[in-house]
Amino acid sequence: MTSKRALRFNAFNMTAPSHNWAELWSHPRDASTDYNTLGYWTEFAKTAERRLLDGIFLADVFGVYDVFGDSPDTAIRHGVQIPKADPTLFVSAMALVTKHLGFGITANLTLDHPYHFARHFFDTRSSDAKAHRLGFATRPTP
Repeated sequence: MTSKRALRFNAFNMTAPSHNWAELWSHPRDASTDYNTLGYWTEFAKTAERRLLDGIFLADVFGVYDVFGDSPDTAIRHGVQIPKADPTLFVSAMALVTKHLGFGITANLTLDHPYHFARHFFDTRSSDAKAHRLGFATRPTP
C-alpha cells in the first residue's frame, strides 16, 4: 500500500539582482533590481502566499563566478549573482507579513561560527530541551 503525500510548491530566489539568467528577457514590471530593499522581499512573500505557494527558498552563494574567461569580470559586469545580500536578513520580515509560508535558505559557515549561525534560526534560551538539541547541557544565559 502506498501512502499519500502532499505535493509542495516553493518559490526559489536569490538575494541578488539576478540568478543565472542575467541579460535575458524580463517582464516589464520586474522589480528585481530592488533586491536589496525590505519592501521587495515582503511583497515577494505576500505574492507567494496569495498564489498559495507553500514556501520560499532563498539560495546563498559564497564568492563570484569566475568560470567564463577564467575571470569574474563578466559576472561582475552583468550582475550575475552579484552583489548579494545575506538571505537571513529578510526572512523575519517575510514571516511577519505572511501566515502560511515556510522558509528555507542556504548559508555558508566559513565566516560565521556555527553557534552564532544557529541562533539565527533556533531559540535556545527559552528551554533546556531546545538547548539540548544544539548540544548544550542547559540553556545559554545572556
